[in-house]
Amino acid sequence: TAIGKEPMGACITVIPRSSRSIVMLSNKGRVKLMPIDKIPSNQSRKPLIPLNGDEYIISILNVDSSEDLLVYTSDGYGKRFSVSDLNLVNSPDAQGQYIMKGYDVAGIFSINPNKPYIFYATKLGRVRLNTAKFLTTGKKFDGLKPIIKLSQQDDLVAVFCVNKDQVVTLYHAD
Repeated sequence: TAIGKEPMGACITVIPRSSRSIVMLSNKGRVKLMPIDKIPSNQSRKPLIPLNGDEYIISILNVDSSEDLLVYTSDGYGKRFSVSDLNLVNSPDAQGQYIMKGYDVAGIFSINPNKPYIFYATKLGRVRLNTAKFLTTGKKFDGLKPIIKLSQQDDLVAVFCVNKDQVVTLYHAD
């Protein structure tokens, strides 16, 4: 089957049936929290979030209202906030809200206190594993905070919480 004539985006995710809400993040730092049951069918051909110019979706997460999330930039900064701080919208036409307007946003992940390490991967292929203590025990960030120091030639491409039992699989663009 086909889902349209336009090229597919780079952000594809699987949402469990038990999920109640999703968070969508654009490269311009806009976040939209939406209930799963308000997503229109593919027959409607409505976008889930109205996008502006060079804006595109970079991440979609299934979430619950008690979670804390961290949005991060390609240059290693992050902003922590709670899902409960977001406005829940029921319409695909709703714009969402800016969390980090004016920044080159690279991604978002759920802060998980049961996964005590933060895994970082950079554009130049560097990986790092750090303790997540400053994320799991600290308060929400008022603004942007450095989460990893990078060289000027490198960009942050992925960040997520892990535990010692997990296996991380990385793939190269080629």
